[in-house]
Amino acid sequence: DRPELRDLIKETFDLSQRTLKITNDILDVSKIEEGRFGYKFEEIDLIKMLKELVETAVPVAKQYSIRIYFDPSNIPSLNIQADQSRLGTAILNFIDNAIRYNVKNGKVTISVEKLTEKPFVKISIEDSGIGINTDDVGKLFQKFYRGANAVQVEPNGNGLGLFITRNVVKRHGGEVGHRQRRRLLLAT
Repeated sequence: DRPELRDLIKETFDLSQRTLKITNDILDVSKIEEGRFGYKFEEIDLIKMLKELVETAVPVAKQYSIRIYFDPSNIPSLNIQADQSRLGTAILNFIDNAIRYNVKNGKVTISVEKLTEKPFVKISIEDSGIGINTDDVGKLFQKFYRGANAVQVEPNGNGLGLFITRNVVKRHGGEVGHRQRRRLLLAT
């Protein structure tokens, strides 16, 4: 019944969630570096997985006043060999970054394109956010690195998410990069 207690409990919960995420990220980095970051590859429907990830991200996007767009009508279904849990975490990290480092009333657009010249699918995650300074682009996927403008917008990050994401995508035979938008290239 006491609003001040409710606020304190919410702050405590949020802090414990951030602490848990940092701990899990550090454990994941350690496993990656030791070659123990296990994968279980199986056939999954990438489009179905992306729809589920977008549904997961919508409540967070609403908190930040961000609209998410994903229209897979050009590719209604696409089966690939992947570790759904690991790949889902990597893609969700990109979506989460696109939301958190966006502007109020901004948007996040997710698109999928099956490349004809290669056996790959390209997932692009574009946002209307703060962008990445040119000086920071080459360092984006390093452990513990965070761009100066990112630190100003969201001071509580740990700089491990993109390092983990890059490693997951590489393990799936793909690439990850930044070319005016976040991009994943995965083998089909």
